[in-house]
Formats: sequence, C-alpha cells, structure tokens
Amino acid sequence: CSGFNQLTLEAFLDYGNGSTLTFQIETSPDNSTFYLLQSSAVATGTATLSNLTYSKATGADTHYVVDLPINYNFVRIANITGGSTDALTATARLGKI
Repeated sequence: CSGFNQLTLEAFLDYGNGSTLTFQIETSPDNSTFYLLQSSAVATGTATLSNLTYSKATGADTHYVVDLPINYNFVRIANITGGSTDALTATARLGKI
C-alpha cells in the first residue's frame, strides 16, 4: 500500500445460510506481524480501545463498500465469519487524496 492513503473495500456476499457477516482488518509494517485496527469509546475522559469488527446483518445477497484511510504498508481482511454456505468476494482499491 506504499504511496497510497485510501482503501476502498468492495464486498459482495453470496448469501447461503448465515444471518450476519463479520470481519476485521489487520495492518502490518513488514508483512510479517499484523495488528488489528482499533476503535475507541470515550467515557469520562478515558478512551478505551477495542478490536474493530465490521458486522453486516444479512438475509439475502448483499453488496456493500467500506472506505478507510490507510497509513500502512500491508493490509488484509481477517477473522471472517458467516454462514457455512455463505461466499464472500472482496475487491480492494487503493487511492490517494
């Protein structure tokens, strides 16, 4: 991803039998050790980090797009869960703003 600062992840779920698709995104500076993206919730001045999980409720074929800024050399989709007969096709597009 070097030289790019935007990632568009376009996904198509071919529905089988699941009710929710979930996945996470990992990044790495060296394509060896990967780290999960984090989200934060702030309460009383304290930011609590948690692993960022994308979740899409579904009951039919679904097409969606996730955009995110990137500042990493390597990015991958991780920990995909869904129904046992669901199939996910993903296309990643890199851009620069």
